[in-house]
Parts: sequence; structure tokens; C-alpha cells
Amino acid sequence: GKTTTIDVIINTKDGQTIKKTFSLKSAEVDLIWQAGSYTPPFYAGKALFSHEERLEFVAIPHILNSVGNEIPAGQLVYKWTKNGTVVGDFSGYGKNTYTMIASVISIPIDMQVEVTTTDGTGIADAEITASPVNPSIVFYQRDPLYGIQFQNALPGIFALTAKEIDILAVPFFFGSDDIGTGNMQYLWSINGNQIDSDLSRTDRVFRPVSGTSGTSNISLSITNTNKILQMADGSFNLTFNAPK
Repeated sequence: GKTTTIDVIINTKDGQTIKKTFSLKSAEVDLIWQAGSYTPPFYAGKALFSHEERLEFVAIPHILNSVGNEIPAGQLVYKWTKNGTVVGDFSGYGKNTYTMIASVISIPIDMQVEVTTTDGTGIADAEITASPVNPSIVFYQRDPLYGIQFQNALPGIFALTAKEIDILAVPFFFGSDDIGTGNMQYLWSINGNQIDSDLSRTDRVFRPVSGTSGTSNISLSITNTNKILQMADGSFNLTFNAPK
């Protein structure tokens, strides 16, 4: 943020002196994004940007004024450019955020922002690309005493040692506005056979048939009827032994 002055002096053969002075002041802007996709409580990771989802870009400028104080973000001018096209409606004085909804044509979003002072003496720019990802499913065990075991996702093969197990399916990176609504459909199957016609259940209780041993493949397909590109499949194998 400090100003650096550079003087250039040229002495010609015929005795002339040419002088030019440049003043340079560094400035920068951090450009970050956040998605409106769902993650479960206490999840420490970032909510990733998925297809047809809300995406917000935030510019955090670091430009100093003449006395060395950082100029507030709301007192600067912003020019937003998405995939090479200037977004005029979201550009202007104090507009340090840009919010969009991804279309059904799922492509990476390349966003650029240029930040300037009102007098044009300070300028900074940044660029970032957000690529959409597919939603996913993670299975957790619901313990009757300790609740949902979010600290341990179920592995691909799980050995059932109790009489039954309550499994919760968590849909990662689906639209957070669609979770808990009729837009989400959960199709549970055992060994490829649909369990029943109830498409609203996020959890299921599984217990082996008395006197049997073996392995069952538990699978789940989740679709968001409000956003056709948001879908995911997940499965695990449940092994069990007949009680002695």
C-alpha cells in the first residue's frame, strides 16, 4: 500500500536533460466464492458449487488512501466480468458482491473483478474460476444413545454386529433450499430391489432375517426434482451373521 516514486533522468549528447517521474502504489483484492449447496451440521469443509446452484462472489479489496488507511469496500468502484462479458447491472460504486444462479448448461464460471478508487488513483484486479461438481451421498449410523455418528462415515463394507442398524443418508452439495422439501426424492434398494414407494425417507432401519447370514447391498439414489442436474447414487455392503 505504500507509494514508490521512480525518477528517470536522461542526459542527451547535445546537453539536454529529460526527466520523468512515476508514482506507483500497490493494491490488491481477494476474490472468494460461496455456494448455496447443503452440508450437514458441524461439517468443517467448504460447501462446493453444484449444478444449477446459487453462487456468490465477494471482492475484499485492500487499497489504501493518501494517509495509509484501508478504504472501506463500500467506497470503491467495481467492474465484474463473467466468462469474458462485463456484468453491467452488478458493476458500479460499492458493489463488491455478485450473485448468480448457474444454468442447466453446466460450465465452469470464470469471474474477474476490477476495483478502482473514485479518483482513479488506485486499482486492483483478481480472477477466480468455480467449477460445478456432482452432489454426493454419505451414509452415517444413527446410534440410539449417541445420535448420528457424523465423525465416522460408513465404509464400503460394514459388519452388522447388533440386531439392527439405523442408517442415515446425508445429501452433500444439493441445493440447501431444497433439503427438507418435496423436491428431494430418496429411492432405497436392497440388492437392486426397491424397498417401498416412500421417497421421502432419509434414513432406514435394516435388520437381518432371523437365522440367516450373508451380505446385502444397500443402495440409494437421490434426485432433486427442482434441479434436474442434481442427482447422486451411493451404496455399501451390509454383512451379517445369524445369531447363535
